Formats: sequence, C-alpha cells, structure tokens
Amino acid sequence: GGVKQSGNGRDKSHHSLEEYSDLKTVWMTLTPAP
Repeated sequence: GGVKQSGNGRDKSHHSLEEYSDLKTVWMTLTPAP
C-alpha cells in the first residue's frame, strides 16, 4: 500500500533500503608505495 496518490509506495522508505542493500567493505591505501 502506498500513500494516497503520491506515487510513493511503502517500499520507498529508508527501511526498504536496508532490504535491497548489501554491506560491502572497501580497503584503500591513500599513501603511495615506497
């Protein structure tokens, strides 16, 4: 169910982002190698 005629369904909330997202870790070295 959505919010009247706004075009926003219930899955557009910030809670749905957690359902569609996977946590990924990226490790970057910002200093140049010697």
